[in-house]
Amino acid sequence: MRRSSIIALALVATTTALVPISHRPALRRLRSATPRTSAAPSSTARFAAHDDESPEALLAQANALRAEAQALESSIREEQEATLQQALDAAFAAADANGDGVVTVDELRAALRTAFVAEAADGRSARKFEALLDDGDRLERVVASLDDNGDGVLQPSEFVPLKEMRARLEAQWREDRSAASKIASAKSAEEDVERTRRERLDAWEAISNKTDAPARALAVGAYFLPALDILPPAQPVDDFMASVPVDGLLGVGAPEPSAVAAAANGALRALDKVDVAFHAVPFGGLLAFILLSNLASNAAAPRLARFAARHAIVIDLASAVGLPLLLVNDASAPYARPLFASIILVSVVASALGVEPSFAPGTGQLTKKFTDDFEAVVKQVISATVGTNPVNLVDLQEPPKDDDKDEKQK
Repeated sequence: MRRSSIIALALVATTTALVPISHRPALRRLRSATPRTSAAPSSTARFAAHDDESPEALLAQANALRAEAQALESSIREEQEATLQQALDAAFAAADANGDGVVTVDELRAALRTAFVAEAADGRSARKFEALLDDGDRLERVVASLDDNGDGVLQPSEFVPLKEMRARLEAQWREDRSAASKIASAKSAEEDVERTRRERLDAWEAISNKTDAPARALAVGAYFLPALDILPPAQPVDDFMASVPVDGLLGVGAPEPSAVAAAANGALRALDKVDVAFHAVPFGGLLAFILLSNLASNAAAPRLARFAARHAIVIDLASAVGLPLLLVNDASAPYARPLFASIILVSVVASALGVEPSFAPGTGQLTKKFTDDFEAVVKQVISATVGTNPVNLVDLQEPPKDDDKDEKQK
C-alpha cells in the first residue's frame, strides 16, 4: 500500500508539471470552485484508493491525469483569449470615435495620445511619444501595414492592441532613423570621394601647369632631336646658305645671302659639332627617341615639357617622311629644310617663353590633340582610384592599357 501511494504521488506531480506555471493558480481556483461529489471522485482520488499496483493500471491512471491537465489548460487558454478579445473590442470601440465601425488614422492618433500621453505617468516619455505621433507619416504607414483590404482604415479584424500599435510606431521610427543615417553616411562618403578626387586632380594640375625654368629647359631641349635630324649633309656653311633663296623666304629688302650666311655661321657650326657628337653615340637617335617618348607619356612631368617632347617626335617623323619628298622636287628642295627649321625655331622660342607652341602649323594642332587625349586618360585614372591608395603621379609613366581600365571598372 505504501509503495502504491508513493507511485500515485509521483504521477500526480508529473501531471501537474505539465500545466504551465502561469496556469497553476487558475488550476487551484478551478479545483476550489468545482464541487466535489462522492459519486464522481477525481482521478487522483480514484488512483489513491486503488490497490492495484500493475503497470497497466498505473499507466491508465497517468493517462487520465494527463487528459485532465490538457483539458484544464485548454479551458484556461480559451478563457484568456476571450478576455483578450473583450479588451480588444473595448479598445476598438473607444478608438472608433464616431461609431462608424472603422478606425481612421486620426482616430487612432487620438486614441494613442489619450492612452500614452494624457494618461501617462512618465512626462518625459509622454512628450517623446507625442512628438513621435506628430512627426511625419509614420502612423499612416503603420496603419497601411495592418490594412489587409487596402481601404485606408482599420476594421475590427485588423485592429491590434494599442501597446502593439505603439511598438510598431516606435519600430517604424527606428527604421526611418536607420535609413536616414545610411543616406547621410552615403552622402558624406560621396562628398569625401568628390573632395579627394578634386584634391588629387588639383595636385596633378598644379604639377602639369608648371612653366618654371626646369620645365622650359626640358621643353627647349626636346627639339634638339628634330633639329639635328634635318641638318644637311656635311658641306661648307657658305655653300649651304648660298643655296637658300633668302629673297624668296624673307621678302624684299632682305640682307644679301652672304650677310645672312655670316650671321648664321656660328650657330650652324655649333649645331654641326653637336650633330657629329650625337651621331657618334651608338643608337643615339633611337635612345633620344625613347627618352622623348617616355617624357611625353610621363604624367608627373609638366605639360609644357610633355607637349614639347611629343611635338619634337611629330616633327621628327614628319621630317623623315616629308624631307625626302620635298628634296626630290627641284622647286621645293630649297625650301624643305628651312621650312622644318622655321617650325623648330618658333617652337623653341615659344617653349623658352613658357608658351605651348600649339599654333605651329600642322604639327602643333596634332600634338595638342594627342596631349589632350593623354591628359583625359590620366584624369580618368586619378578619378577611378579615389577610395583606394593615393595616386603616385610618378608611377603614371604611360596611359593605362584597355584591359587595366576594364578591370578597374569591374
